[in-house]
Order: sequence, then structure tokens, then C-alpha cells
Amino acid sequence: MKKISILLLSAMALGAFTACDDAPAEPPMQSNPQEPVLTVGDITSTPSLFLTNPPAVVNLADYAADNGLIPVLTRDEVKNLPAGAEVKYYFQISPVADFSKDVKDINVEFVDNNQGYVDANRWNEAQIAFFGKNPNKVHTIYYRIPVYVTLDGTEYRYDSTDYYVSKGQLDVKCIDTGFVIYFRCRCLRRSRIHIFLQGYRSSLLHQGSIAAGRRCRPCE
Repeated sequence: MKKISILLLSAMALGAFTACDDAPAEPPMQSNPQEPVLTVGDITSTPSLFLTNPPAVVNLADYAADNGLIPVLTRDEVKNLPAGAEVKYYFQISPVADFSKDVKDINVEFVDNNQGYVDANRWNEAQIAFFGKNPNKVHTIYYRIPVYVTLDGTEYRYDSTDYYVSKGQLDVKCIDTGFVIYFRCRCLRRSRIHIFLQGYRSSLLHQGSIAAGRRCRPCE
């Protein structure tokens, strides 16, 4: 009788363990709060004349010398926005048309009511990261402006992943901030310096043709 009781208890315990193993796992915590409910047309924006009718070449130095701001869009209307939510725009640029690499996000800033601007200096930093500091060379960049809604620290894409206020391409020249190049002449007796400032090369600190391999005059 005792043996039967022990066997019965063992079977019941095994069944309990099996039931625990078969129980569904506890569902994971929700990683993001509920997405704000907005429909197409709740946020309307218009690209600026700078984008719809751009200059042949965007010289970032021209804008930096003014107030540093480049107009890119007008925020026309925002409605049905959840309490505490904000609308955010990014001016995304890349050296490749499909944005498959080297994408830089520049915040669109609203300084004058609903007029959105990008900082020419921030754009210049991205331009240099793409192509280097040559201020005399024109480079083509591709841009697009997605719209996001932020709520409780989380960003949600407005409309769809294919929606942009504007997208296209621009030919751009970076700002000449001035830089110094150090090199050594062929005779290797001393270092020489070329200084570049405001797009012009200053007088060489030595004479002679380094490219031709001649000794610089002070070393002769």
C-alpha cells in the first residue's frame, strides 16, 4: 500500500513539473508606448523656395556670413496632435542617392514661427565629413526631409516610411574656414608651410618648385 502511495505521489509530482514546462512563457514587456494616432493630412508642410528652385551651386559660406540659417520648409498646419507630443523634422543628407550609407541628420529649427531652417555650419560639418575640406570643389549631395512625432521620449514616423516633405539633390560648396598644410621640401633640411585662408593661397614661405623636386631657395 505504501509503495502504491509513493508511486502515485511521484506521478502527480511529475505531472506538475510537466504542466509547468508546457505553460506559455510570460509575455515580454511592451517596448514602446502606443503610437500617436494621426492620419494623413494632420501635419502639412511646404518646402521652401530654396529647395523648389535652388541655386545652381549652394555656397554654404554665403549663408554662414549672413545669419547662418538656410530656409527649407514652412509648417502649414498641425492638428489632432496628442497631448505632450511634438512635431520634428530632419534634413537628411547623403553623398549617395539611395541613402544606403553616410547619412547625416540635421535638425530643422523653427526660429520665426512656422519657418523651418537648417544651420549652414552644421551642414558644412556634414559636407566636410563626406568630401573633405576643399572649398573650391563642388560636390553633389542628396537630401530628404522626413517628419516625426515625439511623445514620451519616443519618435514615431509620420504618415509612412516613404513620405518626405521634400527630396532631391543639390550641388554644394563647403565653407573655407582656413587651414594649414605642413610638408617638407625635397632637401629635407627644414619644414615649410603653406597657409590657406579665405580661399586664396598666401605667399609661399619659400621659393622653388616642390612638385618639380627642386631644392627650395633658402636651402640652396
